[in-house]
Amino acid sequence: MKHPSQMRGPKWGWTPSPNHKNKRYMRRNAYYITGEGEKKVKPLNGKDFSLKELQNFVGGLIEIVQLPLNKNYIMVVNEMGKIDQLPINDTATLLYQLEGGCDTIVGNALYCHRSMVQ
Repeated sequence: MKHPSQMRGPKWGWTPSPNHKNKRYMRRNAYYITGEGEKKVKPLNGKDFSLKELQNFVGGLIEIVQLPLNKNYIMVVNEMGKIDQLPINDTATLLYQLEGGCDTIVGNALYCHRSMVQ
């Protein structure tokens, strides 16, 4: 598992496509972060995640967490995670704190561009 300080850069944000001068042609990446590590995921429809997909990722009701220093990216977490005493997700917590947050992320999380969640 990578340290969150190594997650900054092209892998965790905009990755230029062959026509990288126009942002609409830029590829957006989404990452599913669990206690075992992270993996790149894509929406089933290829554009944005459905509510059902998001609920499956986090294992329940969703809460969208805005990253303080990066308004274009969000983290989707389990809304009841702390109440249900889910385990701390160290990777997601460190990524959130590197982006200016001061809270702890518990349970599974999805890190993605805000346009991927409608």
